[in-house]
Amino acid sequence: MDIDCRAIAQSLKLNLMQQSLVLEEDMGIVPSLVSVSVNRTGDSSAYVRSKRKLAEELGVQFRDMDLKGATAAELESQLRDLSSDPSVHGIMIESPLPGGFDFQKFADMIPAAKDVDGLSTESQGLIAVNREFMRPATAYAIIKILEHLNVPGGSSVTIINRSKLIGRPLAMMLLNRDYTPTVCHSKTIDLQRIARSSGILVTGVGKAGFITSDYVTENTVLIDASINFRNGKITGDADYENLRDHIMAITPVPGGVGAITPVMIYTNLIASLMERSRISH
Repeated sequence: MDIDCRAIAQSLKLNLMQQSLVLEEDMGIVPSLVSVSVNRTGDSSAYVRSKRKLAEELGVQFRDMDLKGATAAELESQLRDLSSDPSVHGIMIESPLPGGFDFQKFADMIPAAKDVDGLSTESQGLIAVNREFMRPATAYAIIKILEHLNVPGGSSVTIINRSKLIGRPLAMMLLNRDYTPTVCHSKTIDLQRIARSSGILVTGVGKAGFITSDYVTENTVLIDASINFRNGKITGDADYENLRDHIMAITPVPGGVGAITPVMIYTNLIASLMERSRISH
């Protein structure tokens, strides 16, 4: 069975539209997001376009800032200006940055209340101590899928990924919701057995066709958070065609986790504004 991630995304968008309207009509606030790139690539350009389109649907002001040829010092100066600008409510840095740029250093310059990517040390630390505020979008999208499926607390979840985008924050977010996570990676011994032992398997390996029948059982719910290219087509980690009818549920690629991920950026943005507005009132 395919998990209908587009329907989940649509439900989340409708809720955000309502919240955005409340911010504008009741508090006079129009949410604003600035996307900062340096020497943008084709892939990041497509991602920026999709976020701009989503911003228009949600009633969010979206500013695209491509700093062509900028030095690290120039990027730092721009981030300081945006961070101190009260009309800017959210800031995100598009990957990849040029070689020699320390992404984490720049992410840490963004105030926690504007860190819509949830990648700063402060944002990730708050997740670790169960004081979640801004959450990495892909990890947050996976949480929304589990909520949609009504997966009960205490359930075991195996994650094959240990990055700060997915595996590390997701494990903490799962613990915060009483799930039982296991984090695996390229050096994990007996990975197939561990994967089969969990009801929920999350994969972010980045290798097309990596997840085969050896990693799953008929009761597996497989959440595929990878985007790979094989034979000119977008695919995830899962051997999708051979698995979809032999396990309990699976997210397709494309149209799976990636359909929800951009929505979570705006969820962070609007939730932060709602919280700040509540405190100020």
